[in-house]
Amino acid sequence: MCCNDTIIIALGSNCDAENNIESGKECMRKQFGDIRFSSSLHTSAIGISTGEFVNNLAIVRQRSTPDDIIRILKGIEQECGDSRELRQKGIIMLDADLLLCGGKRFHEADWSRQYIADLMRELGINVK
Repeated sequence: MCCNDTIIIALGSNCDAENNIESGKECMRKQFGDIRFSSSLHTSAIGISTGEFVNNLAIVRQRSTPDDIIRILKGIEQECGDSRELRQKGIIMLDADLLLCGGKRFHEADWSRQYIADLMRELGINVK
């Protein structure tokens, strides 16, 4: 399947969060070119007992497959210092998740989170 319409990506960090989000955004600009980002929202951690998260959404239009986008996002996470070992300790340097590609939803649980809905509205995304 090839994505040739709206691609939505969620970014989050709970360690040096503002700096890691900015680093992630810079890496994404290099990979995707014409990309727009939402403002940042601070939220409580969900499912892990750590400090606050900083969250962002990104929207891009690019012809690619979901697997290619996910591979790029995993590379960006690693470039920003994220690792399995840190995640096991509850430290998320950068989490970059594909939410929408080719009209297909990914990370379905994220869609019910209020901050995702708020950031989508901010970007003018009306996805049901």
